[in-house]
Amino acid sequence: MGSSARPRGSRIDKDGNIYVADTDNHSIQKLDKSGKFLARWGGDPSSQEGSFYYPRGLAVGPNDVLYVADSGNNRMQKFDLDGNVMQAWGKFGFAWRGADLGRFDVPWGLATDAEGNLYVSDTSNARIQKFTSDGTALLKWGRDGSFDGAFFFPRGVAVDFVGNIFVADESNNRIQKFDARGKLPCQVGREGAGPGQFKSPWGIACDALGNVYVVDTGNHRIQKFDGNGTFLCAWGNRGRTEGQLNFPYGIVVDKEGAVYVVDSGNGRILKYVPTDEELNRGKDETSASQVPSETPPPRSVAVKAGDTEAFLSWMEVPGAQSYNLYFNTVPKLTTQTATKIEGVTNPYAHTGLSNDTPYHYAVTAVFETGAESELSSEVTATPVLIDITAPQNPYAVINHGAFMTNTPEVIVTISANDVDTGVAAYFVSEAPMTPMAGTPGWVDVTPATKFGATIPFILSPGDGQKSIYVWFKDVGGNVSTPASTTILVNTSGYLCVSQWGRTGRGASLLHGGEFMAPVYGLCVDQQGSLFVVDNGNNRVQKFDNAGNFIILWGNFGSANSNFHNPTGIACDGKGDVWVVDTNNHRVQKFDGKLGGYLMKFGSRGNGEGQFNSPWGIAVDRVRGYVYVVDSANFRVQKFDMNGEFIMSWGSFGNGDGQFYFPRGVAVDQTDGFVYVVDMGNHRIQKFDTSTNVLPQLLAKWGGSAEPRPCQQPARTGGGSVAVSLGHYGRWSRRCLCHGYRQSPCREVR
Repeated sequence: MGSSARPRGSRIDKDGNIYVADTDNHSIQKLDKSGKFLARWGGDPSSQEGSFYYPRGLAVGPNDVLYVADSGNNRMQKFDLDGNVMQAWGKFGFAWRGADLGRFDVPWGLATDAEGNLYVSDTSNARIQKFTSDGTALLKWGRDGSFDGAFFFPRGVAVDFVGNIFVADESNNRIQKFDARGKLPCQVGREGAGPGQFKSPWGIACDALGNVYVVDTGNHRIQKFDGNGTFLCAWGNRGRTEGQLNFPYGIVVDKEGAVYVVDSGNGRILKYVPTDEELNRGKDETSASQVPSETPPPRSVAVKAGDTEAFLSWMEVPGAQSYNLYFNTVPKLTTQTATKIEGVTNPYAHTGLSNDTPYHYAVTAVFETGAESELSSEVTATPVLIDITAPQNPYAVINHGAFMTNTPEVIVTISANDVDTGVAAYFVSEAPMTPMAGTPGWVDVTPATKFGATIPFILSPGDGQKSIYVWFKDVGGNVSTPASTTILVNTSGYLCVSQWGRTGRGASLLHGGEFMAPVYGLCVDQQGSLFVVDNGNNRVQKFDNAGNFIILWGNFGSANSNFHNPTGIACDGKGDVWVVDTNNHRVQKFDGKLGGYLMKFGSRGNGEGQFNSPWGIAVDRVRGYVYVVDSANFRVQKFDMNGEFIMSWGSFGNGDGQFYFPRGVAVDQTDGFVYVVDMGNHRIQKFDTSTNVLPQLLAKWGGSAEPRPCQQPARTGGGSVAVSLGHYGRWSRRCLCHGYRQSPCREVR
């Protein structure tokens, strides 16, 4: 088997050959089903067609082509099965800035359907994109969030034999199921280690029967479900021995039910085969105990009804050359009483049927000798008229688009359309969770292809930004995606609802809620917990949103978990806490639940990743970046979530993009724009950091007409340069225009 460093994605072709995304080696490996190495392409990271920069997801199309999610290059590449490049498309784009179809921000998982359409998990854009086999854009759906149909880092994608799409929604710890139009039929999962629970699910695959296999990465196991999300079984635990897993990522299932898992942490591929008990799940004991024959019938035949059609699939029979399908509207099929269709493929769509009529099916295998097996177990399906298209183009606006209101009583203008059976009801709420078709609160209307109305609505008590979500459903009970609208309610200004804290230096938990001024940094996690930098005590304290003390950690020093003048603090999307340890010139990361130390980065200096009195910090949890204000180096530095340096910008001065002791930083989670408090220049600067080149200044405001400290750097011995910090720091050097000074030069320049 070929060697690889942290492999991620995998797929299998019709001949059983396995393709592995060898991510850290920027290449694709091809193996046979026994693990024998066959070929490799790629290698050196590059943006040239046929090369890769961190490839991840793979998909094998029905027309014998291989698709690769070239994540670092934000594109798709299409190859033949020998590794010859055929096509490439895609480029970088933010969904929050109106990125069109075909633009990506770290594409990850791939899957194809029976028609050859390609589905892509556009991870950092929190959406799924659908393309034809030649890269023509068809559809996109999803947005950032935890409500139904939204994603928080979608990873693996899989498609079953009837065209349902399954997405591993990693940071929401769930699997979501969609139809081919992006409508959400169901979802399963929450954070945990029990059956049907997940800890960062990544890879996902479907077998020939529509069962779903999920790589439960953080729990180091595989879970198996039926197509409706019912838990079937699980296997695996953390380790390095045969059968054990260490942060698995990719998964694929062959036609015979064998499961191949990319065991990333161990740098290997594992193959699992189902037990007889698992193969015969749901069958009676007589059928399960039959003596194997030389011409066995297909096992585990599955059928799903459609509109005037039925979809069938089964486990492949070793040695079978083809299959015959037998059907009738009368049960208890025999080869004499049933209608025969020769040479069917697996899966097979039986079309031209009558709705509301039961059809009974069985399958036989035909071998090279010409021998035909006995009939398989009989299955039944009843085609029905299915309205699967939910209302489209949902729209809502409050008070005709007003920014603010001084009363909670508002009017909401709503509209949608449905081309099948018409919009039949609407649902309005301030809660973002999608209601089920039978949930109380739906307002019925006369079904209409195009529906619009203006309705009164009373917002919840209290001032602040309010959001309203509106859903529509049709006669068939299909629920639309939500339309949302916001308005600022300002009736009485702000009210103080609680206060806490007192002066104190106690180090034990009994002294939680005591502070030594100044208190610099605050951040709130997604559960509403508040983290406070207790600067004078060199520690961090955690409270609930009512001010009740929970935990504290830290004391004076330079060891891990110690602080020397901590200032900035930020919470990421996973609940971890990042603290700027200013006088230790570093950033430390902690577990937000218990305050456990996780990692650190930075040292004193002015090189890449070094700091001189860092101050503010912000985490872009959507795109996975950390921004640190490197105050005395007069710059901002950008890192990934592992603390690896990406870029920096800024220098000493008062020009555009320059800084004079910057302190605070914030990032807009919607569009990724970065705002910097330029303290010495008395202003705010706004930057676009969407590419890893010099950020673009978008706006600035503030400033002062008052004389400012001299902008000339101070020269020290040996030709080195320093800056007079004056009141903004702890030292002062020579001002070039006025000699040594103990306070900032006040000459206006």
